Amino acid sequence: MNVMLEGDARNTLLDQALAALEAAAGVTAELPPFETERQPGAGIPIALKYHQQTWDLWGQVRAQVDETVVRTAALARPHGDRAVLITRHMPNKLADLCRNELNAQFIDAAGNTHLRLPGLFVWVQGRRALPGGDKETARQVATPTAVRVIFALLCRPNLWTATYREIASEADVALGAVGRVFQDLRDQKLIVGKPRHWQPVEPGHLFDQWVALYPTVLRPKLRAMRFAATDRDWWKTADLADARAYWGGEVAAQRLTGHLRPAAFTLYLKDVMAGPALREFAQRYRWRLDPKGPIEVLEAFWNFPPDAKEPDLVPTPLVYADLMATLDPRNRETADLLREKIVAAINHPA
Repeated sequence: MNVMLEGDARNTLLDQALAALEAAAGVTAELPPFETERQPGAGIPIALKYHQQTWDLWGQVRAQVDETVVRTAALARPHGDRAVLITRHMPNKLADLCRNELNAQFIDAAGNTHLRLPGLFVWVQGRRALPGGDKETARQVATPTAVRVIFALLCRPNLWTATYREIASEADVALGAVGRVFQDLRDQKLIVGKPRHWQPVEPGHLFDQWVALYPTVLRPKLRAMRFAATDRDWWKTADLADARAYWGGEVAAQRLTGHLRPAAFTLYLKDVMAGPALREFAQRYRWRLDPKGPIEVLEAFWNFPPDAKEPDLVPTPLVYADLMATLDPRNRETADLLREKIVAAINHPA
């Protein structure tokens, strides 16, 4: 099943995979000029860019893969740790093999990815191959506005049948942008229907796409500050009501699951940079500004009320996304405890 592509077919698959990587993780790619005689297995030079850093890789393009192809590519990679396998779709079983046993890097046209480079780790798994998948379509939902709208839909399933004005209000975006987001989602085969009668094709896939986009497309644009506290246990008795703040990350996960001992503290609230509530909160719990501190305060980017059962926590999809964005195995194990409930709730309004 070692299907090698040449010419236009190879270039098309390469473009699709690199566009999917950008949409899923915010990592862009360029194909530098490469003037040399192509030898079998020589690979294609790829320059990955993220946050002003660049990594040079060599891609091996295969239309389809099985275990033999994956193992052979991992063992025979002439460029060592700079080798990356590029294919149309990497099934879950083979993705696990690449990451856990072979430490092999791959990118597929659905956005599934394993990259482990100095200063860069990307792990996206479970995406199904989508029809189409051209470069322009893959980028369409990778905008901060789209990420905000999708988040509102994931958290407030009643919005699938709401007016665009209601959606814009709860997602905290401009009214004119909402229709374009829905059109893009439909073009990418993520939703079906029409205005006020939309529904996700596969809730789990839409959720996974949002989880991949949030930490790279929207989160870096949120206003944020970092602090450290003298008292390590300050968070256990902290009252968030007066600050209009909400726990995210590890503390929220601990409250929801009973697992995890928080080591990092994530809070979301409005008016991060100028709000008097934040200043009073910081004084009360003796915070000090620290750019490397374990307390991160981020701008709350949504405009709907919290869950009545958990009024001091961010919506659960955001808890999951922040946990998955870390490299900490204990956070990811805890996130797994939340996923099934989140996906079940997406298309079933209470």
